[in-house]
Amino acid sequence: MSRADYWVFVVTGFENRSTDFVIIKPSELLRRLNIIHGRSAKIQSYFWVTERDRCWETRGLNRPEHFLIADGRYENAVRDFSQFLNNWKPVKVLNK
Repeated sequence: MSRADYWVFVVTGFENRSTDFVIIKPSELLRRLNIIHGRSAKIQSYFWVTERDRCWETRGLNRPEHFLIADGRYENAVRDFSQFLNNWKPVKVLNK
């Protein structure tokens, strides 16, 4: 495994001054973003991390969907990046 196999995004929290990390393979990120936003030369993405440790890609969502995320009731498998949230397994493999 090379270092380019995963990308790390730093997500800073505003209210609690928290720091979280989204650790994901570039191919998986691109696959999901192409489904969500379509193919584009530029990629803009917004990750939100909730108090319940869920991570969502929220660019393009409307206000009612924002409230569903905040309430823990939003569901969308492609926008759900929770499995990549603070997933340090790839980093541990590099440190062996």
